[in-house]
Amino acid sequence: MEMYIIPNLGSVKLDALTSPMVQALYNRLHKPDKKDVKPLSAKTIRSLHGVLHKALQQAVLNGYIRVNPTDACKPPRVVKKEIQPLDETQVSEFLKAIQGHPHEYLYKITLFSGMREGEVLGLT
Repeated sequence: MEMYIIPNLGSVKLDALTSPMVQALYNRLHKPDKKDVKPLSAKTIRSLHGVLHKALQQAVLNGYIRVNPTDACKPPRVVKKEIQPLDETQVSEFLKAIQGHPHEYLYKITLFSGMREGEVLGLT
């Protein structure tokens, strides 16, 4: 069973929180020590960084801490995957497979127009 084990920063007092602690959290979430733990994606960790940074920035503004420890942290970089369009053979196989399907025309519009998922779902 895959589990996410989030290292506990909740037990650390706000004024004792340091950049290395936060960076260690990001590193462990991205590349866990245990084999049965699924790593989080770089995008998820960047989202976590954004939320944590904003919360700690508010703590700075409120005077609870002097500096934001997340300022010095580097979340992992998001690597975009290259798009692999279908070749002619795959297109013809796809068209054969959807023939007679209730959403056949929707699939064809999506295939030949290059519309994104949200745009296609907004069609009426």
